[in-house]
Amino acid sequence: MLEFLDILLISVAIFIVLVFAINVLIKIRYVNNIKSVGEMLKNFFPSADIKLFEKDMLYQIEMTEGDHKTYFKVVFSQSNYEFIITNTDKWTVNTNPKQWTKKTQPIFVENSEKFTNLLSTSDKVSKIVLIYPTCKKVIRYLNESDTVIIKPEDNYKGISFIRYDELEEFLLKR
Repeated sequence: MLEFLDILLISVAIFIVLVFAINVLIKIRYVNNIKSVGEMLKNFFPSADIKLFEKDMLYQIEMTEGDHKTYFKVVFSQSNYEFIITNTDKWTVNTNPKQWTKKTQPIFVENSEKFTNLLSTSDKVSKIVLIYPTCKKVIRYLNESDTVIIKPEDNYKGISFIRYDELEEFLLKR
């Protein structure tokens, strides 16, 4: 019969294996999602050079067409979440819009400030924040109490904020 210490060690080992397996599955899902976006872009722009990057990089997709570059920062969200531009260069994903208050601790999108400042003076560079797969709405704070809803055609600080389900229509209008 197994003793308590043996059961404890087996339980800890199983827990570690499960955590590792979940992390691997999340990484595989992320890579597949980025590849899916890259393939969709390749269908629209067959002559473009498309490079994919890791999740923790400044941007996840770089598309070069001739002398024009487009950088895509992919932000993962869900249909019931809100994407919020809190100020010039900080963004957050609100995972619980119904419970959002001034005291809510936001989850900021990593590298948003660096992405905002990325080659913002060149007209041969486009920047797109791609919300994948979608979100309830994209909101920008004007001040502490006033907000506006951002549309795909809006360009705020040189960046287009687009939900994946709106990307095809946006690209057709370019």
